[in-house]
Amino acid sequence: MSFWDELKDLFKTDEQKDEEQKQKLEEAKKGETELEKTLAEMEAKFNSNKVEPTYDLDALFPKESGLKEIEYVPRTDEDIIASAGKEVNYKKAKDKNKLESDYASNLSALDKSREQADKSLKERYQDLENVYNELRQKAENDAIKRGVARSSIILSKLSDLDEAKMLSAGEIESAYQETIGNINTKINLLENDKNRALDELDLKYADELAKNIADLKAERDDVVAKYEKYNNQIREKQTKFEEQRQSNIEKFLKEKEAEQKETEKAQEEYEKTHGYSGEKLAEYQNRYNLAYDFYMSLSPDIAVNALKSATNMQYYLGNYYDKLLSALKSRAANVNGSRRTYV
Repeated sequence: MSFWDELKDLFKTDEQKDEEQKQKLEEAKKGETELEKTLAEMEAKFNSNKVEPTYDLDALFPKESGLKEIEYVPRTDEDIIASAGKEVNYKKAKDKNKLESDYASNLSALDKSREQADKSLKERYQDLENVYNELRQKAENDAIKRGVARSSIILSKLSDLDEAKMLSAGEIESAYQETIGNINTKINLLENDKNRALDELDLKYADELAKNIADLKAERDDVVAKYEKYNNQIREKQTKFEEQRQSNIEKFLKEKEAEQKETEKAQEEYEKTHGYSGEKLAEYQNRYNLAYDFYMSLSPDIAVNALKSATNMQYYLGNYYDKLLSALKSRAANVNGSRRTYV
């Protein structure tokens, strides 16, 4: 500082001096902003080269709990109805076949009875005809022997034979019609019984089908409820497993973080006593050199305060912060000590 500058300072008020100091600090802050930006970039680059500890969390804390849900595809209503219908239709067809078979067997027996009646009718007619012809021949022979072949006696006798034949034929026909009537009645009854049995069969298996469908649906619903209950229990256990796993991971990471901080703290204590080494030493020397050049470019009377007011600088400079502060204080003291006093 020149003689005139020192002389001017003598006539400045404390307020003026404080204002000048503030202005100089503000100007210094602009430079500090750029310096901090550069140091921040150096910090980021330096940290990017650090090897952060990594952990295979999946190996330490497996994701799989070993719990498995039961995969179950319930039967659809359509499948149940088709299945129940198939079973009932089979049983119904079996019963129907038996019913039809019994009906056919009984009908066949009645048809044979009718055929036998027809055959018997013909045989009786033939027997009647034979007897009639035999009696007529005998009567005619008798008349010839007696010489009355054309008399009223023989004619009357032959007329009686004809009437007897007609009466016998009527009896044979009446007996036949009665037999055929009974057979037809039995056939009608048999047909009615078959139709009634078929209707009852339809009703029986309609009820059985409805019951089977209801039973199968109830069985399916019970199985679904059973598996759903089991799967819900598995889901609850899986949720607890995942929550516990996450809790264990968080606890593990916190412990590792605490261990890391203890290690870093111990390293810091060691470096305070023994200093940095290796790449870290070179890194902080470069930071120190940049900061040293900047603060040395400031006037001695504000450099110290500028450094003190830079809150991030201590972080970026580490152990070299005190070294820089000491250097700036020493320079300021030397300047103040060499300043001349005018009377």
